[in-house]
Amino acid sequence: MLSKGRLVRLAPVDLSANARARRHGPEPGDDPAPMPTKSAADLAFERDFTPVVDQDGGFCDPTDEE
Repeated sequence: MLSKGRLVRLAPVDLSANARARRHGPEPGDDPAPMPTKSAADLAFERDFTPVVDQDGGFCDPTDEE
């Protein structure tokens, strides 16, 4: 098969070996993946459903708007 101007040899797929093969994971010492940014749905949820307790652990007054 010709790919990007280079000749690539294709081999038959071994389905049983692929089914049992373990997937490659992060190398030891690699930095953890960065946290994904919040989606619009996440932001809307946080806006609509605020916490029921304040930072000190006491209950918030639902009529208080900060």
